Parts: sequence; C-alpha cells; structure tokens
Amino acid sequence: MDFKIRLIREEEEEEVYGYWKDGILNDHKRESIQYFTKLLSVRSIFVITGFVIPFVCGCKLIGTLLSLFLYYVLVKISAKLGKDQIQIRDDMRSIIKSYPGRFFVVEDSTSANKEICAFIAIRPKFIDGSLFNEILSFSVCPGYRRRGLGRLLLKHVFSLSSCSDRGVYLSTTCMQEAALNLYRKMGFSETMVDWTDWVQVQTIISYFICKYILVLRIHQFILPLQKLRLHYSFD
Repeated sequence: MDFKIRLIREEEEEEVYGYWKDGILNDHKRESIQYFTKLLSVRSIFVITGFVIPFVCGCKLIGTLLSLFLYYVLVKISAKLGKDQIQIRDDMRSIIKSYPGRFFVVEDSTSANKEICAFIAIRPKFIDGSLFNEILSFSVCPGYRRRGLGRLLLKHVFSLSSCSDRGVYLSTTCMQEAALNLYRKMGFSETMVDWTDWVQVQTIISYFICKYILVLRIHQFILPLQKLRLHYSFD
C-alpha cells in the first residue's frame, strides 16, 4: 500500500492546521453555496427578485442587480459559517495537546517528502451512558480525494473503537453532501437536528433565515459497538 496511517508528529502540527483551515475556508464555502442554491426557498427568492419584481417594475436591470446582491449575500454567509467554525475550534491550534495519541494522519509513502494527504481525530464521548469515540477534523486533501482515503481512515477508527469496546459517533453540517453520503454508506445511523437547536442564534431574523430559508441542519451519525462488529471484522 502507498499510504501509511500514523500519529501526527509535533513538527507537523502547523502544516496540518493549515490544511484543515484551508479546507474549512474553501471547501465549506463552496459546499455551502452549492447547498443553498439547490434549496426551493432560495430558488423562490431568486425567481421573485429576478423575474417577478422586474416584471412589476418594468425594469430588467432591477432584477439583475437584486439577483447579484442575493448571490453576494449567500457567498458572505457561506464564508462566515466557515470562519465561525475556525474561531470556535481552539483545539486545532495545539493538536497534540488536544488529542494526545488520538490524531492520525495518512502519509503518502511514494512522495519525496512523505506528504500528509488526510487526517482524522477522535476523542471519548458518553452517549446515553455508553462510551463512544467521537470523530473530529476529518479531512482528505484535495489532490488525494476519490482514492479511498476517507474509508481507510474511518476503518482505522472503527478498528481502534472495536478494540477499546466503543462505538463511533460524529456530527456534520447539511452542506457537506459528499461526507454525508460516505457516512451513510459506512453503516452509520443518522438523525438530524435544526441548526438553531445546536448553535445559539442571536436575533429572531437570524433564527428565521437559518431555520426556514437556508434550512440549516446538523446531521448526527452513530455506529454502536454491536453494529460496528456486525458489519466489520478486524484482525
């Protein structure tokens, strides 16, 4: 195999933090815009601003300007969601201290510099009295995607969890469609909660936008120990 899973080294913390931060800022922004523009609520607003209002006013320029402004707002919201995520994740600024013996990287053994191409972190979490391994900071670098590294890392966590008699848990946003599909294929059970139940929203307007226009939700995935061992075998 050309890829090796190992614990992160101290001299790699800054590099991995940079990968993680860039992924949040770039991937999260792109995925959020894609998600928002598929929503019926958002598309309806585009129809109103792009066609209905110009028809009523008799001016096509108004529709063009309003549609461009709406898209600009979506871009700004997408960027802010990523920046907010970075601000609340102080754990990633000191990875080894935050995840001693629990932060794993995938190394490309064929590259000259043994390049890091993916990473994942776990931490213990109690759910209904049972101990689980919670997955965090799970990412595959852009140049290494669609090569099975996501599955490779998840199966590594599954093996560790089975050996320590723990199930696996994680949560992610509704915008990350590729990740959602992967977790579903890996056998996780899924539940959803509204973003407004998970994150404190400051104003009534923000609450309305998050819940009813952008339809922001948090997806929670859980793989109990019994189901984990039933679906996967480990040497």
